[in-house]
Amino acid sequence: MGTSLARIIVRFNLKACHLMRPSETDQANGTKERYTDIRFHEHNLDQMIVYKNDDLYKGTIIQYKIIIDTFSSAENNDINNINNIVQEDESVVLQVQTLVQPKQILRVLKSDEFSVKLKHLEVSSSYDQKEQMSRDFTHTMGPYSEPILIHEWATDNVSYNVSYLWIDPTNVLAAVTSVMIDGNTTIDHVRSTLKTPILPGEWKIKLVWNSQVFVETSFLISPLEFLNKMPLTSQQVGFVHGGSYPYSLKSAGSFWTRYLDSNKPHESLERKAALNSRRTGFDLQQWIDSLVSRWFTIGETCVLNSANIALRCGTSWTHSLESCVRTPWSSAYPDPKSDIVSINGTSGYLNRW
Repeated sequence: MGTSLARIIVRFNLKACHLMRPSETDQANGTKERYTDIRFHEHNLDQMIVYKNDDLYKGTIIQYKIIIDTFSSAENNDINNINNIVQEDESVVLQVQTLVQPKQILRVLKSDEFSVKLKHLEVSSSYDQKEQMSRDFTHTMGPYSEPILIHEWATDNVSYNVSYLWIDPTNVLAAVTSVMIDGNTTIDHVRSTLKTPILPGEWKIKLVWNSQVFVETSFLISPLEFLNKMPLTSQQVGFVHGGSYPYSLKSAGSFWTRYLDSNKPHESLERKAALNSRRTGFDLQQWIDSLVSRWFTIGETCVLNSANIALRCGTSWTHSLESCVRTPWSSAYPDPKSDIVSINGTSGYLNRW
């Protein structure tokens, strides 16, 4: 997931950036026209850092390296002539951080006293039952994950029997989980009964009560690009991304099919899923990036090692990327509470500020 996000950021957010050095003069003083090509390689992902403020999750920091190749034109007055553009004998590697936030998709289809009682509904993994929260803050789930539905309700001393319909990307009912909502319980979770590998794509969950769909939410099962640290081969993708048909629904499963979306024909979606399951290489990367880009909001980017160079972005290159040490959400931003200044000679304790 982090590799895909870094590719998306470089391709769509940083392509308009331009490399500048403090020693360079502006073009009006005779500097040659310069061009910048920014690249990212999958091995350049450093780490993903959870960003919290006051113990509240605010996003995830993607830390990665970008490779910047610079080009310049031989003549200022003929920069449109491709023959006048020559590559310089240098490539600059910058380490940057970008803040991203996963999107929460929740649709209230019927609003009344019952739907108002539902305070939160999401699908994630790595659920901590003791803390009643998911440790998977980015909701990173793949074909071999175990999706868990987390629901939070307002207490009212009234119990409800509700059903959750798990619908796959081809508009097929994959599972039904019926649970009782205790009026005294605020947060609970439901483990899915889905078999692995799970079909990649956008899944949907519908909450049904009293024979009506009140709320629906969606979650992403992202395709795998690597398996055991190696790119997926054409022999592997069909099994890994082919799903687990047929689903083992009980005989009552046919009763719930009336709640499926009638405007989404299963046959065409099934053909599309079959074609996607055969993707490899760059084609597979494009599929992954197209899915991931719809599920994350890309925030600001800052530069970690920017002592002698700067990246200016925007149509007129007027906006410079800030240094991470001056960016409050960055892990490089100074935190006096965690700094060890010296050791107190009298008490022997650490001086933190």
